[in-house]
Amino acid sequence: MKLLFNTLLFLFVISGTGWGQNLPSPQAVNASDGIYPDQIIITWQAADKNSFYKVYRSNACEDGQAALISNGWKRSTYLVDRNNLQLDKLYYYQIQSAKNSQTVSTLSPCEAGYISLKKDLPIAKPNKDSLSLPSIDTDSTDINGLLMGIDTDTIYKDTLELFYLLDDIFLEQYTRIQFRFYLSEDAELDRGDSLIKSLWSAPERVVGEMKSLLLKLPKKVSNGSYYMIMTAAPDGRSKEGIQTKQLFFVRR
Repeated sequence: MKLLFNTLLFLFVISGTGWGQNLPSPQAVNASDGIYPDQIIITWQAADKNSFYKVYRSNACEDGQAALISNGWKRSTYLVDRNNLQLDKLYYYQIQSAKNSQTVSTLSPCEAGYISLKKDLPIAKPNKDSLSLPSIDTDSTDINGLLMGIDTDTIYKDTLELFYLLDDIFLEQYTRIQFRFYLSEDAELDRGDSLIKSLWSAPERVVGEMKSLLLKLPKKVSNGSYYMIMTAAPDGRSKEGIQTKQLFFVRR
Protein backbone atom coordinates (compact mmCIF):
# COMPACT_ATOMS: atom_id res chain seq x y z
CA MET A 1 0.00 0.00 0.00
CA LYS A 2 1.38 3.36 -1.00
CA LEU A 3 1.29 5.80 1.92
CA LEU A 4 1.69 9.52 1.34
CA PHE A 5 3.77 10.31 4.40
CA ASN A 6 6.07 13.32 4.12
CA THR A 7 7.61 12.86 7.54
CA LEU A 8 8.19 9.91 9.84
CA LEU A 9 10.35 11.61 12.46
CA PHE A 10 8.73 10.23 15.57
CA LEU A 11 9.71 8.65 18.84
CA PHE A 12 11.25 5.25 19.41
CA VAL A 13 12.09 4.24 22.95
CA ILE A 14 15.17 2.49 24.25
CA SER A 15 15.58 1.33 27.81
CA GLY A 16 18.31 2.08 30.31
CA THR A 17 20.67 4.99 30.81
CA GLY A 18 24.37 5.23 31.25
CA TRP A 19 27.32 7.48 30.60
CA GLY A 20 29.59 6.66 27.73
CA GLN A 21 32.59 8.28 26.13
CA ASN A 22 33.47 9.96 22.84
CA LEU A 23 29.89 10.92 21.99
CA PRO A 24 29.50 14.65 21.29
CA SER A 25 26.46 16.53 22.56
CA PRO A 26 23.87 17.60 19.95
CA GLN A 27 24.67 20.68 17.87
CA ALA A 28 22.69 23.58 16.34
CA VAL A 29 20.04 23.61 19.06
CA ASN A 30 17.34 26.18 18.30
CA ALA A 31 14.28 27.23 20.34
CA SER A 32 11.53 29.48 18.99
CA ASP A 33 11.66 33.07 20.27
CA GLY A 34 8.16 34.41 20.76
CA ILE A 35 6.85 33.01 17.49
CA TYR A 36 3.97 31.17 19.17
CA PRO A 37 1.59 32.21 21.98
CA ASP A 38 1.33 28.77 23.59
CA GLN A 39 4.28 26.59 22.59
CA ILE A 40 8.03 26.58 22.08
CA ILE A 41 9.47 24.42 19.30
CA ILE A 42 12.98 23.09 19.92
CA THR A 43 15.05 21.62 17.09
CA TRP A 44 18.60 20.32 16.81
CA GLN A 45 20.93 18.74 14.30
CA ALA A 46 20.80 14.97 14.09
CA ALA A 47 24.09 13.26 14.92
CA ASP A 48 23.19 10.34 12.66
CA LYS A 49 20.22 8.10 11.96
CA ASN A 50 21.08 5.78 14.86
CA SER A 51 21.02 8.35 17.66
CA PHE A 52 18.36 8.93 20.33
CA TYR A 53 17.70 12.13 22.24
CA LYS A 54 16.37 13.54 25.48
CA VAL A 55 15.27 17.14 26.01
CA TYR A 56 15.74 19.08 29.27
CA ARG A 57 14.37 22.46 30.38
CA SER A 58 15.39 24.86 33.13
CA ASN A 59 14.58 28.39 34.25
CA ALA A 60 18.22 29.47 34.30
CA CYS A 61 21.10 28.24 32.19
CA GLU A 62 23.53 25.92 33.97
CA ASP A 63 21.74 26.12 37.31
CA GLY A 64 21.84 22.35 37.72
CA GLN A 65 18.04 22.15 37.85
CA ALA A 66 17.27 21.06 34.29
CA ALA A 67 14.20 18.82 34.18
CA LEU A 68 13.53 16.14 31.61
CA ILE A 69 10.54 17.14 29.44
CA SER A 70 10.65 14.42 26.79
CA ASN A 71 9.11 11.11 27.78
CA GLY A 72 12.16 8.92 27.46
CA TRP A 73 14.51 8.71 24.49
CA LYS A 74 13.28 9.87 21.09
CA ARG A 75 14.57 9.65 17.52
CA SER A 76 12.94 12.84 16.25
CA THR A 77 15.07 15.98 16.18
CA TYR A 78 12.38 18.37 17.38
CA LEU A 79 10.12 18.74 20.40
CA VAL A 80 7.00 20.86 20.93
CA ASP A 81 6.96 22.17 24.51
CA ARG A 82 3.54 23.21 25.82
CA ASN A 83 4.16 22.46 29.49
CA ASN A 84 3.18 25.28 31.91
CA LEU A 85 4.68 28.10 29.86
CA GLN A 86 4.45 31.73 31.00
CA LEU A 87 4.35 34.67 28.62
CA ASP A 88 7.66 36.40 27.88
CA LYS A 89 9.60 34.22 30.32
CA LEU A 90 12.85 32.70 29.12
CA TYR A 91 13.19 28.92 29.22
CA TYR A 92 16.52 27.20 28.65
CA TYR A 93 16.77 23.92 26.73
CA GLN A 94 19.53 21.33 26.53
CA ILE A 95 19.67 18.15 24.47
CA GLN A 96 21.38 14.85 25.27
CA SER A 97 22.11 12.15 22.70
CA ALA A 98 22.74 8.43 22.98
CA LYS A 99 23.82 5.54 20.80
CA ASN A 100 22.71 2.91 23.27
CA SER A 101 22.25 2.52 27.00
CA GLN A 102 26.02 2.64 27.59
CA THR A 103 26.97 5.51 25.28
CA VAL A 104 25.39 8.82 26.33
CA SER A 105 26.61 12.35 25.67
CA THR A 106 26.80 15.29 28.00
CA LEU A 107 24.13 17.98 27.74
CA SER A 108 24.34 20.48 24.89
CA PRO A 109 24.90 24.19 25.59
CA CYS A 110 21.78 26.10 26.72
CA GLU A 111 19.39 27.54 24.15
CA ALA A 112 16.71 30.01 25.28
CA GLY A 113 13.16 30.23 23.99
CA TYR A 114 9.91 31.89 25.00
CA ILE A 115 6.24 32.42 24.09
CA SER A 116 4.72 35.82 23.38
CA LEU A 117 1.48 37.53 22.41
CA LYS A 118 3.22 40.55 20.91
CA LYS A 119 1.24 41.76 17.92
CA ASP A 120 4.32 42.50 15.86
CA LEU A 121 5.32 38.84 15.88
CA PRO A 122 3.69 36.62 13.24
CA ILE A 123 1.95 33.46 14.42
CA ALA A 124 3.85 31.23 12.04
CA LYS A 125 3.03 27.68 11.18
CA PRO A 126 5.80 25.20 12.10
CA ASN A 127 6.43 24.18 8.49
CA LYS A 128 6.68 27.81 7.36
CA ASP A 129 8.82 29.47 10.00
CA SER A 130 12.58 29.80 10.13
CA LEU A 131 13.22 26.66 12.18
CA SER A 132 14.69 23.55 10.63
CA LEU A 133 11.52 21.49 10.90
CA PRO A 134 10.44 18.56 8.75
CA SER A 135 8.07 19.30 5.88
CA ILE A 136 4.47 18.47 6.73
CA ASP A 137 1.55 17.60 4.47
CA THR A 138 -1.05 20.13 5.61
CA ASP A 139 -3.86 17.89 4.38
CA SER A 140 -2.65 15.14 6.69
CA THR A 141 -1.29 16.49 9.94
CA ASP A 142 0.32 19.31 11.88
CA ILE A 143 3.38 19.01 14.07
CA ASN A 144 1.46 17.72 17.05
CA GLY A 145 2.87 14.25 17.52
CA LEU A 146 0.19 12.29 15.63
CA LEU A 147 0.57 11.10 12.05
CA MET A 148 -2.04 9.24 10.00
CA GLY A 149 -1.75 7.87 6.47
CA ILE A 150 -4.45 6.77 4.02
CA ASP A 151 -3.74 5.83 0.43
CA THR A 152 -5.41 8.59 -1.60
CA ASP A 153 -4.86 6.60 -4.82
CA THR A 154 -7.32 3.96 -3.57
CA ILE A 155 -11.09 4.31 -3.93
CA TYR A 156 -12.74 2.74 -0.89
CA LYS A 157 -16.08 0.97 -0.78
CA ASP A 158 -16.94 -0.66 2.55
CA THR A 159 -13.66 -0.86 4.46
CA LEU A 160 -10.96 1.77 4.95
CA GLU A 161 -7.34 0.85 5.76
CA LEU A 162 -5.12 3.38 7.49
CA PHE A 163 -1.81 3.60 9.33
CA TYR A 164 -0.99 5.83 12.27
CA LEU A 165 2.03 6.78 14.34
CA LEU A 166 2.03 8.52 17.73
CA ASP A 167 4.91 10.47 19.25
CA ASP A 168 4.97 10.74 23.04
CA ILE A 169 4.34 14.47 23.40
CA PHE A 170 2.10 14.27 26.47
CA LEU A 171 4.38 15.61 29.17
CA GLU A 172 2.56 14.23 32.20
CA GLN A 173 2.40 10.57 33.11
CA TYR A 174 -0.66 8.61 31.98
CA THR A 175 -1.67 4.96 31.96
CA ARG A 176 -3.85 4.67 28.86
CA ILE A 177 -4.41 6.55 25.65
CA GLN A 178 -7.72 6.77 23.82
CA PHE A 179 -7.94 6.93 20.03
CA ARG A 180 -11.11 8.01 18.25
CA PHE A 181 -11.86 8.00 14.53
CA TYR A 182 -14.50 10.32 13.07
CA LEU A 183 -15.95 10.57 9.56
CA SER A 184 -16.26 14.18 8.39
CA GLU A 185 -17.31 15.91 5.19
CA ASP A 186 -15.57 19.22 5.87
CA ALA A 187 -12.35 18.35 7.77
CA GLU A 188 -13.62 20.14 10.90
CA LEU A 189 -14.56 18.01 13.90
CA ASP A 190 -18.07 18.88 15.09
CA ARG A 191 -21.17 17.24 16.56
CA GLY A 192 -22.45 16.17 13.17
CA ASP A 193 -19.47 13.91 12.47
CA SER A 194 -19.88 10.17 12.93
CA LEU A 195 -17.70 8.32 15.44
CA ILE A 196 -16.48 5.27 13.52
CA LYS A 197 -14.33 3.64 16.18
CA SER A 198 -12.95 4.22 19.67
CA LEU A 199 -10.14 2.17 21.15
CA TRP A 200 -7.84 2.23 24.18
CA SER A 201 -4.23 1.17 24.44
CA ALA A 202 -1.31 1.29 26.85
CA PRO A 203 1.34 3.87 25.85
CA GLU A 204 4.10 1.29 25.63
CA ARG A 205 2.13 -0.55 22.96
CA VAL A 206 1.56 2.37 20.61
CA VAL A 207 4.11 5.15 21.18
CA GLY A 208 6.67 5.07 18.39
CA GLU A 209 5.08 2.04 16.75
CA MET A 210 3.42 2.32 13.35
CA LYS A 211 0.00 0.68 13.60
CA SER A 212 -2.48 -0.40 10.94
CA LEU A 213 -6.24 -0.40 11.31
CA LEU A 214 -9.24 -1.47 9.24
CA LEU A 215 -12.37 0.64 9.68
CA LYS A 216 -15.82 -0.35 8.44
CA LEU A 217 -17.52 2.58 6.73
CA PRO A 218 -21.18 3.30 7.59
CA LYS A 219 -23.75 2.12 5.05
CA LYS A 220 -25.16 5.65 4.74
CA VAL A 221 -21.91 6.95 3.26
CA SER A 222 -22.40 7.82 -0.40
CA ASN A 223 -19.90 8.41 -3.19
CA GLY A 224 -17.56 11.34 -2.72
CA SER A 225 -14.64 12.70 -0.76
CA TYR A 226 -14.43 12.58 3.04
CA TYR A 227 -11.98 13.23 5.84
CA MET A 228 -11.02 10.76 8.52
CA ILE A 229 -10.30 12.73 11.70
CA MET A 230 -8.24 10.91 14.32
CA THR A 231 -7.85 12.07 17.92
CA ALA A 232 -5.55 10.85 20.68
CA ALA A 233 -6.01 11.78 24.34
CA PRO A 234 -4.09 10.68 27.48
CA ASP A 235 -6.41 8.78 29.82
CA GLY A 236 -9.30 9.90 27.63
CA ARG A 237 -8.96 13.58 28.61
CA SER A 238 -10.18 15.04 25.34
CA LYS A 239 -9.28 18.64 26.26
CA GLU A 240 -5.61 17.58 26.36
CA GLY A 241 -5.82 15.54 23.18
CA ILE A 242 -4.40 16.09 19.73
CA GLN A 243 -5.87 15.37 16.31
CA THR A 244 -4.99 14.89 12.69
CA LYS A 245 -6.98 14.33 9.50
CA GLN A 246 -6.62 12.71 6.10
CA LEU A 247 -8.64 12.95 2.90
CA PHE A 248 -9.97 9.79 1.21
CA PHE A 249 -12.48 8.84 -1.47
CA VAL A 250 -15.52 6.52 -1.51
CA ARG A 251 -17.25 4.93 -4.51
CA ARG A 252 -20.01 2.34 -4.11
